[in-house]
Amino acid sequence: MLNGAIGDRNSTESYDWSLVASFGPFDLPAGAKQRVAFAVVGGISEANFKVNADSAQSWYNTQVGLAENPNQPRAGRWFEIVPNPFRKGTFIHYFSSTPGRLEIKAYDASGRLKEETGREITTGNGIYHWQPKNLARGVYFLKVNTPDKETVTKVLLLN
Repeated sequence: MLNGAIGDRNSTESYDWSLVASFGPFDLPAGAKQRVAFAVVGGISEANFKVNADSAQSWYNTQVGLAENPNQPRAGRWFEIVPNPFRKGTFIHYFSSTPGRLEIKAYDASGRLKEETGREITTGNGIYHWQPKNLARGVYFLKVNTPDKETVTKVLLLN
């Protein structure tokens, strides 16, 4: 987010301005639709800004009626990593139609296996909090297997 003041040579007043840039999702196929919402929020201090941001989120949840459920991937998705990029850990949201084992393997950019973990899962939605151990910051390819599906996705670990 960038901010500053703009002056008009015909006025003694200065005007505050802000610019916010956002992007994603990266995996939205051509012709697909994704619902987005924007709120312009400000405040006279960081604490006031956070209060106003919470108020905007609360208004959206009650007026629009669409609160996100952190316990399942977005509609039509069996797998999602939130947040990405991340610092100390991220949440892997998944859905499995059969019980079995969730396996997560992290590969570096050269294809070397750097970390492997997993656990037994039941049928339905689930969340795994992945906290990589001894990985340097950088790009990794995460291979996620459930009993009925497999995917590879790119993640960015920040320090």
